[in-house]
This record gives sequence, C-alpha cells and structure tokens, in this order.
Amino acid sequence: MSFDLDIFYQCREVIYGTQKEGEITARLKQMEVALDAAEIGKQNAEAEAELAKDKAEVLKSEIKGIELMVSVYITTL
Repeated sequence: MSFDLDIFYQCREVIYGTQKEGEITARLKQMEVALDAAEIGKQNAEAEAELAKDKAEVLKSEIKGIELMVSVYITTL
C-alpha cells in the first residue's frame, strides 16, 4: 500500500510541476506580447515625433515665405 501512495505522490508532483511549467510558459508568453506591444508603441511614437518635426520645419519655411512677402509689400508702399 505504501508503494502505491509513493507512486501517487510522485505522479502528483509531476502533474503539479507540469502545471507550474505551463503557468510559467503562459506568463512568459504574456510578457513577450506586452514587450512586443511596447516596442510597437515606441516605434509609433518615434514616427509621430518625426512627422511633427517635419511639419514644424514646413511651417517655419512657410512663415519665412510670408515674412518675405510682407517685407516686399512694405517696401513697395
């Protein structure tokens, strides 16, 4: 009878260990997905920042053009 209990407890430990390994694997996968999402978010933020920088440069150029037109207009008065 003791032998049967020993086998039972050993099997139970194997099952618990396998369950724990599965839980760890699932948690690791969740962390990988979260890391991937964070990386995509970072890339999107960097792209948006680059677009904002480009837009600011275009606006600066437009302002310089308007300033030039105003100065030409003023000199013609």
